Amino acid sequence: MLSNGSDIFEDELYREGLDTRAHLEIAAVAIEDDEGRVLVARRRAGAHLAGLYELPGGKVRPGETPEAAAAREAREELGVEVEVGRRLVPPVDHEYPDRAVRLHFFAARLRPGSPAPRPLGSAEVRWVARALLRELPFPAANASATEALLREPGPGPGPDQRRSTK
Repeated sequence: MLSNGSDIFEDELYREGLDTRAHLEIAAVAIEDDEGRVLVARRRAGAHLAGLYELPGGKVRPGETPEAAAAREAREELGVEVEVGRRLVPPVDHEYPDRAVRLHFFAARLRPGSPAPRPLGSAEVRWVARALLRELPFPAANASATEALLREPGPGPGPDQRRSTK
């Protein structure tokens, strides 16, 4: 249940002070290019889940919608402007030993004129063919989103988004 509609979710244990873990709401984007590839980021050394790949994103701020957070995080982490589209899957609740998260995954496209993605908040970013997503190590909480990307075909031709970050 969301305590204020957008920023922190809680359950009985959290409300009663028995669950001291952080409860975070996260928004992430699967940025698709015109070739059907998806942009992934590798988490920095020293970060939670360091070295794993993820769909770029971050914390939803108080009063911010998950969609707005997804666009803001793309700007902050990648230096790009995106159009946030449909939800890939319903919100995903996942528990780690030190935190509980609710993840919102959205499809997205680079806006025309957006610069190429850069790894501003991660160790690296790269475009990956959907079929290769299974070969990369992702956090367990990303499984439903990556599986959804594997099940559906890539987008058709769109604005020129062939820029690569190699």
